[in-house]
Amino acid sequence: MPPELMDTLVQWFPDKGSEVYFCGMGEPLLNRNIYDCMVKLRRKGIFTGITSNGLLMTEKTVNSLITIGINFIHISFPSLYQGTYEKIMKGSSFQKVISNLKYLSVVKPDTLTVELAFTEQKENAGEIESIKSYARELGFTFQHNILHTRGGYLQHDFKNQPQTDLKGCAVFARNHFI
Repeated sequence: MPPELMDTLVQWFPDKGSEVYFCGMGEPLLNRNIYDCMVKLRRKGIFTGITSNGLLMTEKTVNSLITIGINFIHISFPSLYQGTYEKIMKGSSFQKVISNLKYLSVVKPDTLTVELAFTEQKENAGEIESIKSYARELGFTFQHNILHTRGGYLQHDFKNQPQTDLKGCAVFARNHFI
């Protein structure tokens, strides 16, 4: 997304009371303009959050987000087992994400909510309690999701639900994604 469009969106949101989450079907930290946009949002008093896979949540990134005053960081985290993690998060690095999470847990201010988001699927269905415990250990909150169709874009048969029972995700009807 070009900076001009981000500026237009920032102007569009009302001051205070709005919430903007950078998330969806991709890694928001890949956009080099995201930090400038977050600064503008925070200056307007807009609650600002991000969903990340955690791979780019390096010390430099975390420090920048804390300096900006981000309110919420949501990290997709599917497994405490390296093999399962890397099978689900293709192209990621389990060890790097674990290192990033540990750093974030040490420097996280009390004003920042960090949530580990666990999406249950065939490969990790037995890990709910262990990841919930790991989130508590790090001082993070925990969110449990069941694998869904991402608004109809993902095909699967998790928990033997016929595709016709998985019409889409209600989150798209009630949230704006940037």
